Amino acid sequence: MPAPLCDGFSVLIRQHIFFFYQRPDILNEHNEPVDAHKDCKLTITTGENERIKSFAVYFLRNVPQDRAIKTDVFSDQELLFGEVTANPLESLSTLAFLGENWVDLDRISWGDS
Repeated sequence: MPAPLCDGFSVLIRQHIFFFYQRPDILNEHNEPVDAHKDCKLTITTGENERIKSFAVYFLRNVPQDRAIKTDVFSDQELLFGEVTANPLESLSTLAFLGENWVDLDRISWGDS
C-alpha cells in the first residue's frame, strides 16, 4: 500500500528512498541496461530496480514504520540523509587511501612562522 510523501508523491513503504536526476534505462539486445534516448528526469525510488549512474541523495528512516517521523525537529537521528555516487566502493577506497596518508599532512608546512 503506498504511503504519502511530499505533495502527492508516493512510494511503497520502505525504510529508505533515493532521489536522482538522470536518463531512464532501457534494455539493449543483450538484455543489459543502457541509457534511453530521452531527456533526464527526476526519479524517486527505493533503488531496487533502478541503477544510480552518477549521483543521488538518500533518506533513511531510523524509526519503526508504525511511528511517524518528527517534522518539527530540524535534525535528529530519526531521519538520516546523505549522498551516494554511482561507485560507492571506489569512493570508500579513495577515502581509505587519504586516511592512510593523513599522517603525512602533519609534516607539511602550512605557512606558520
